Amino acid sequence: MAFQNAPCKGGDYLLPFTTLAIPSTAHAIIPFSPDAENNINSQVNPGDENSNISAELHNEGNISGISPFTSWTRDPSIASQYAKGNGIILRVKAAAPRPDEKWRWGFSDDLYYEQEILMKGPRNEGVEVYKP
Repeated sequence: MAFQNAPCKGGDYLLPFTTLAIPSTAHAIIPFSPDAENNINSQVNPGDENSNISAELHNEGNISGISPFTSWTRDPSIASQYAKGNGIILRVKAAAPRPDEKWRWGFSDDLYYEQEILMKGPRNEGVEVYKP
């Protein structure tokens, strides 16, 4: 079983990666993104990758433009529900990042039961873009 550092209250802890890797893809819902132009070109950039905003504060909402996180779901039907209209969906393999990559999966309290996981940092490889 692979592990990765994930933020939590009081510091980082090791999150069993298999909890993030079932199923094998994660989906981002992009109805309104601070980086929409790059998203269409298969690039994921959070509002502010250097921000100190916590995962908990990100989950409270309305701060995507200044957050180091982007929100993802493991459920494609949830992604489609939120992306209706002019939105797009980004899909990535839910695997551990290589050591040289800047992004990391992060823990989400999943307050709204969306099977949410968070990605911290930019990701520009292996991102598939599609319209629902």
